[in-house]
Amino acid sequence: MRIIIKIYDIRTQRGYTLRKLEKKSGVSFSAINLIENGQRSPTLETLRLIAEALSVSVKDLFDEEE
Repeated sequence: MRIIIKIYDIRTQRGYTLRKLEKKSGVSFSAINLIENGQRSPTLETLRLIAEALSVSVKDLFDEEE
């Protein structure tokens, strides 16, 4: 599964809007939106912030579902 889909899936499973993830992660709304739409590649630091806000590890964002 592509990382952008994984971020979206986890975010929506947690019931987070883009605005809520922005507040929890410190990553801007527009950056998250661009990442989820595949228009921007996240840096490792951005992935770390998003993963922390979603209560998962960065590795979890890369893992394929079984």
